[in-house]
Amino acid sequence: APVVIILIILCVMAGIIGTILLISYTIRRLIKVR
Repeated sequence: APVVIILIILCVMAGIIGTILLISYTIRRLIKVR
């Protein structure tokens, strides 16, 4: 079913966006600490 494919793509994109936000947040924290 195409709906399942769309859901999988959304989950993957959400995961990628989440990891990018986590990485940028940790980098900002490290810069603030230094």
